[in-house]
Amino acid sequence: MSSTDLLDVTTMQLFDAINAAKEAAQSQDKRPHLGASLAGNECKRKIWNEFRWIASKKFSADTLRRFADGHASEDIFAEDLERVVKITDRQWSFKDGHLGGSIDGFLPDGVPGFEEPMIWEHKCIGADKWKSLNRKLGEYKMMRCVDRLLLDWNFNYYSQAQIYMHYKKVDWHFITVASAGTRDIMGFRTPYDDTFAYEAIRKAKAIAVAMEPPSVLGGKSNFPCSFCDFSSHCYEGADPLRHCRSCRYVTPTVDGVFTCSLTSDELSVEAQKEGCKEWTHHL
Repeated sequence: MSSTDLLDVTTMQLFDAINAAKEAAQSQDKRPHLGASLAGNECKRKIWNEFRWIASKKFSADTLRRFADGHASEDIFAEDLERVVKITDRQWSFKDGHLGGSIDGFLPDGVPGFEEPMIWEHKCIGADKWKSLNRKLGEYKMMRCVDRLLLDWNFNYYSQAQIYMHYKKVDWHFITVASAGTRDIMGFRTPYDDTFAYEAIRKAKAIAVAMEPPSVLGGKSNFPCSFCDFSSHCYEGADPLRHCRSCRYVTPTVDGVFTCSLTSDELSVEAQKEGCKEWTHHL
């Protein structure tokens, strides 16, 4: 075996070990509320499954690095942004029943050229999304209007923005979008749409208190079901994780708590994670 071959084998073993350790160390904590970032998903069943902690989501090392890049990108650009505008309310949060969320920041004086109070959100995206956004941005610039760009480009981000504006009681949202590594940045504003916001909130709240999972979106072999973490649960009858939220005896109430119909107890988040020996499949 040549020295080059030995180097290749050693490199593969090193990075395989690094990736395995990174994947093993990832947190398995579940979000207790139904997040605004999830509420705009096109599949109501997926929203319900996420909120009810039906399965553990284990991400690859590459995906975990993309998450880390996103968090770092927000901090990097916040530092740049603060050199020219005022940012307040970093990670300001709201909770309404089971629905909740937190914003990246607030721009009380707006940005140069548009001095209106605005929520600030930052996204770091991959190459394909970056190309699609650039195409959309070019189209909207030709029309001399970017106010509907976010809706046209990413429905989930748009829904999240509308929910945030509703609870922050502000009329504008400003999103900055970075390519991987925060090498390139673009940004544009979105106005508040009260009709859309109310409907998005109504949908999320209805899913949160639903006792049965909503209907499946399409079919197991169809997009996006074929790539979904819950495909085996929706189409193959895979058992959910055993805890209170996946149990038929739990009831989510409109005021944001879970109660057990066997004991009439209000369940803390820790108790929900623990479950009990009376667990019965929610279906």
